[in-house]
Amino acid sequence: MNAPKKVRQKTTVPPILTQSISVSQPPSEDSEVRMRKLSTMSLNEDQLGSIKTINTSLGAVLDSEQKPEKPLSASSDKLNTL
Repeated sequence: MNAPKKVRQKTTVPPILTQSISVSQPPSEDSEVRMRKLSTMSLNEDQLGSIKTINTSLGAVLDSEQKPEKPLSASSDKLNTL
């Protein structure tokens, strides 16, 4: 009977820890605002699909723009020699 009592005494949380936990917890208003932001940030599958198509089209545009890299590399070589 004495052993469980000792374990219970060890598992009791000191008041210092409870105070720090209560201070670190954000107010309820902040948590509500965070939940609203998360709910607005969550996207539907249709929106994700459209974003993927936009990303692929942007990737194609970037690939077409990156093709004339030779004059850019030549100018960067000139800057390096300076």
